Amino acid sequence: MSKTTPKYLIFDFDGVIANSLNNVALALKIGWPLFRFLPTSLVKRIIVNFVNKPIHSHNQKVTEKNQARLIKNYKHLAKILIDQGRTGVFEEFVAELKLLLKVCDYKLAIVSSSSEVYINSVLQNVELHFEYVYGVETSLSKEYKVEKICNNWNISLNQCIYFTDSKTDVVELSNILDLKQIIGCSWGWQGYKKLKKILPENQILKEFVDVKKLFSTDHFL
Repeated sequence: MSKTTPKYLIFDFDGVIANSLNNVALALKIGWPLFRFLPTSLVKRIIVNFVNKPIHSHNQKVTEKNQARLIKNYKHLAKILIDQGRTGVFEEFVAELKLLLKVCDYKLAIVSSSSEVYINSVLQNVELHFEYVYGVETSLSKEYKVEKICNNWNISLNQCIYFTDSKTDVVELSNILDLKQIIGCSWGWQGYKKLKKILPENQILKEFVDVKKLFSTDHFL
């Protein structure tokens, strides 16, 4: 393994660790009248389209009123998801991460737009230790949260990598990270074809096991 391989891994949650798209769609149908009578398949397409561009990165001007509304909505959604109690994780990906941890002392963290309460409720039975879980309660900005984690780890930004399933995160985090530090997960909300439009093919994991290949190459040199 290359000595320059980053040992600090930050993950998006929904669509990367959590297998949650269907449950999020159902939660929207429960919690918002606008979605109540729409087919679940259509609600899922709306969700996927929503994550096409960042709405609260550093270079986006969002009023305090709209920020408060977004936070309220994220927390409301989280309550419904927790009450449902059906959201699971991608067990095969978790298993691959466990194998990686046996090879190297990687540090793990989560940066998400979801509620930390919801994330921790899903993670409570997952045998992985995430040192930091930053969600909407910490900030709306993923840039800020990634920077905060790197400061906590006492590392520079170029020493971490971020795993995502959405174009949104790539657009936002490329403001502070080199593009090669962002890895796409094709099993997530947007899928391989959409990730390929914004990431090089060698930075998209097609299968869960591909995370192992990522760290056995000179990708990070």
